[in-house]
Amino acid sequence: MFRVVSPPMNQIKKLALPLTEGQMIVLDLFFTRLPINWEIYIQPHLNGLRPHFVLLNPKVGIAIFEVNDCKP
Repeated sequence: MFRVVSPPMNQIKKLALPLTEGQMIVLDLFFTRLPINWEIYIQPHLNGLRPHFVLLNPKVGIAIFEVNDCKP
């Protein structure tokens, strides 16, 4: 079994809006800590919006995340 990630991890650096350092940390957390049946969508288009991450598990539900970096 494999994890669905869209776009694929090898295409992350080609996103129109590059992920920030904090967003990359969160993506790594999702990728390494979530069970394999969670799908990860990075900057998907949703009804005119583009959240940073959408997580989907057909048996559990959906989660939408916006990640804003904070620098002191």
